[in-house]
Amino acid sequence: GDSNLMGLIEKIANESPQPVSKAMMKIKLKNAGIAHDRAHGSYFYVAVDRLKKKGRISVLEDGALWKALPQ
Repeated sequence: GDSNLMGLIEKIANESPQPVSKAMMKIKLKNAGIAHDRAHGSYFYVAVDRLKKKGRISVLEDGALWKALPQ
């Protein structure tokens, strides 16, 4: 479900040693078993937006996803 997608995005972004591009994030999600339509559709952008608003990941100026910044 959505929580699984959000959880994976959060885990990958926060455990990565460097920022992850959205294209690479989608590949990692697909490799983790997320269905193509969920990893590449509006679900992906909604999940990223929710995680960003909750402060659980950060989205850099170039759009890359990375660990949550200290509040």
